[in-house]
Amino acid sequence: MQGFDVRANDVHELPALLAFIDFGYARRYNGFRPEPIGDVAAFISERSDGMCAKRWLLREAFLDSDDYRCVADVLRRSETYGMVSFLLCHDGKLGAVVPKYGLSAAHFRRVFRSALGMPPKTALKAWRLARAVLAIIERRGAITEVAMDLGYASPSHLSSDFRAAMGLSLTRLLDLSDRQQGRSSEAKGNIHSVLPGDDDESAGVGVAERGG
Repeated sequence: MQGFDVRANDVHELPALLAFIDFGYARRYNGFRPEPIGDVAAFISERSDGMCAKRWLLREAFLDSDDYRCVADVLRRSETYGMVSFLLCHDGKLGAVVPKYGLSAAHFRRVFRSALGMPPKTALKAWRLARAVLAIIERRGAITEVAMDLGYASPSHLSSDFRAAMGLSLTRLLDLSDRQQGRSSEAKGNIHSVLPGDDDESAGVGVAERGG
């Protein structure tokens, strides 16, 4: 199959994705020395098998292939990768943690917005919500525990942020996830008791459907 024509804009999005991959999984080197890459877009195009750049990177990261390591070695040198990795590893107020990066808070915000197209505060809020939802869906912790660990004032605060971002309640999402994966309803009962006010009409529909 002819390689997908990967453009510079596609590659521009990869450092942030790689930062999340590295944050979730320990880097694996094992003495591997990546070959130099002059043009990342061309390198991926020749090997993408018709995939877009982000999907290719995810596939190769899962395989921990030599091609992935070569591309990752280049992406880790970018400013975007450095900034995203820094924020993922340092919780707290931007004004307090950014000086550790070596820039003023104002300059950090300008460079970050230029690189990722959004202010750091907006990105951090979205990333925190994504981490919370994934942790809850994967059952790594109770909602209260996840909310507290990630700095939410309460489980209801987490639920409100999710509803504002996604347009549905967190319990509705979990109802759908449980039905898709065939999980029991025991956990959902605990979820509804922890999130008062979140069992809205959409969640009620899920209960009615199961009852019918």
